Amino acid sequence: MPKKLLLLIISLLAITILSVFIVVVLPERAFQKDELVEIPTTLSEPLITFVDPIRGNKDAKITIVEFGDFACALCKSIEPALQAVISEAPNKRRLIWKDAPNVNEHAETFTASMAARCAQDQGKFWEYHDRLMLPGTSLNAENLVNIAVQLELNEASFQSCMASDVTRPIVQHTLEEAFALDISGTPTIFLNGVEYTGPLTIEGINSAIDSL
Repeated sequence: MPKKLLLLIISLLAITILSVFIVVVLPERAFQKDELVEIPTTLSEPLITFVDPIRGNKDAKITIVEFGDFACALCKSIEPALQAVISEAPNKRRLIWKDAPNVNEHAETFTASMAARCAQDQGKFWEYHDRLMLPGTSLNAENLVNIAVQLELNEASFQSCMASDVTRPIVQHTLEEAFALDISGTPTIFLNGVEYTGPLTIEGINSAIDSL
């Protein structure tokens, strides 16, 4: 076999192996930087871990934790208020999302949560989250991929992430956290570790923050 042809074949094989590694292996490893902590049977306040998406200043003194469901109409309706609360003081406040999909009410919502986490794997959790939170957004499998394409995610990596179920343990982890906190519905919000039970409005949340 001519030397040049042999080198060409070796180069093509190397490129193929590298492509498979990028598309298949990396998505499966991206969330394995640290081990997920075991959720105790009961919790008094939410845990903050490396898998939690943060909107705002990651070191902010005011922490808003939302346990939400992408199929929850009320979650969608309060989304503008939560974004406004953060945007008013982005250096002093942070919003942390926790998946709490109610599969008994919405069969497709767990898969939607997994898809958002696959978007997180490519650095676009909040962009994907915001699209899912738009009223009337379909959570069927085809639309989950369409959103990824529209957000210019790497489609092959996204599809591989979904097919491998690599984000399932993450969604299950925050869902178990919701169970440990005895959360009965979504949205459930915590302000600096204390459950917020006031009105789900900008004024109500700001008033509670001011009293901290």
